[in-house]
Amino acid sequence: MVNLMRATHLVALAGFAAAVLAAGPDGWRWGIALLTSGALMMALDAWSEPAYLRQVQGLAMLLKLLLVAAMVLWHDGQQALFWLLIVYSALLSHAPGRLRHWRLF
Repeated sequence: MVNLMRATHLVALAGFAAAVLAAGPDGWRWGIALLTSGALMMALDAWSEPAYLRQVQGLAMLLKLLLVAAMVLWHDGQQALFWLLIVYSALLSHAPGRLRHWRLF
């Protein structure tokens, strides 16, 4: 099930990226799909690991969801936020495990 969610998320990301980079008017649909799939994966992570939302990784994912929501709502800022999210996601996903899983509280 998680693999299907990840595949859906990647398809939504590709569609949203294409819409944002081409400044297409229908990117919001892909953005909603991206938000929904990301939120579902995050919910699964939080359910399987109760401490997830107290870790850097969980809180960083919340911030990513908020930034994607901002991209959907703020059309003029989409491209800047898109590139910020690409860099942010890469830094987070390739950070050492001890940092990603560090409990903030």
